[in-house]
Amino acid sequence: AGADIEEQEINITSLTAEEIVDALKKFLKQNRITPEHLTFIIPRTQASVRHINLPSVDDKEINKMIEHQLNKLFPYKLGELIFDYALIQKNPDGHADIMLVAVQKEPILRQLSILKQAGLVPDAIELSTIFLFNQFCAEKRMPASCLLINFDDGFMDIMYINQGRFAFSQGVNFKGVLEKEEFLKNLNLTMAILKDKNDRIA
Repeated sequence: AGADIEEQEINITSLTAEEIVDALKKFLKQNRITPEHLTFIIPRTQASVRHINLPSVDDKEINKMIEHQLNKLFPYKLGELIFDYALIQKNPDGHADIMLVAVQKEPILRQLSILKQAGLVPDAIELSTIFLFNQFCAEKRMPASCLLINFDDGFMDIMYINQGRFAFSQGVNFKGVLEKEEFLKNLNLTMAILKDKNDRIA
């Protein structure tokens, strides 16, 4: 039962890969956990997210354009990246709004290898931003449009949800405690971007 799980924080910053594996195995054994389903969450801080507009609404053409955009937007070779994209919407003018997500392949493969050595094999991989959006949608209390803000250690993710669809995301890095003035500054910046996109918060 979930209530019987021992709360434990594993600080991996000073651990080797082998020590992380041992710590995970120990945690699973102590709490008698054998997960049937496991989702690997990629932190927003490890990913690059770009919102782009492409001059096509044809899915095959969009796929080809995405690879071309990757070479332009990210300072890595295509083989060094794991990427995916979400279609935000197809517009009447024949353009498509796309959210493109890319992460460096090597760190992700290394982390997956550590999990596998601990007996953990994820059946799904999600960006933390999308995971939070899906969790929010599952609560079935979504207004017409809203901002969903997630605070992490030194990072803030501002998500804009419009008519039940994930429309925009902006990541903000900060050091120490996020002051009110800095928070409002970044919030206003996001609102300005949305205004330029002809979006608004209900």
